Amino acid sequence: MPTPAGPALRCVSELLLPLVGATRYARNVTTQACLRWDLPHLVGPAALLVTELVTNAAKHAGTMMDLRLTRSSHELLIQLSDGCPDPPKPSDPSVLAQRFDDPDFPRGLMMVAAVADRWGYRPRSGGKMVWAALRHDSGNTAWTRPRVRTVP
Repeated sequence: MPTPAGPALRCVSELLLPLVGATRYARNVTTQACLRWDLPHLVGPAALLVTELVTNAAKHAGTMMDLRLTRSSHELLIQLSDGCPDPPKPSDPSVLAQRFDDPDFPRGLMMVAAVADRWGYRPRSGGKMVWAALRHDSGNTAWTRPRVRTVP
């Protein structure tokens, strides 16, 4: 596990293999970074975002992944690059109501959209980079973004 070299470090980067343990490892890296950067209120949402992004990349791209976490003065930016140029394809939320009990129905990017303050992707040479951002306020210790969604 990487050990950030002090609280001033504002970026962590890890290469991940497309294996089952990559998701757990990425969550651990994310948790340690949030705690090191005094963002304990973002551990849960950041870990969920990393879990979904790594799981999607391992399943759909099947290539090496590069996880990068960056803390700025106002947000935590999570970036995951992989070797597949295909853009991420979120599921249609209207279909979720009909297939809610189907464990194989893909929900990952819908969860990313619901949890992240903003997210997107960028094509890059040899693949793409999917990113998600969580705003933080250094004086705020509670994650306060409303999360109630209505499914028709």
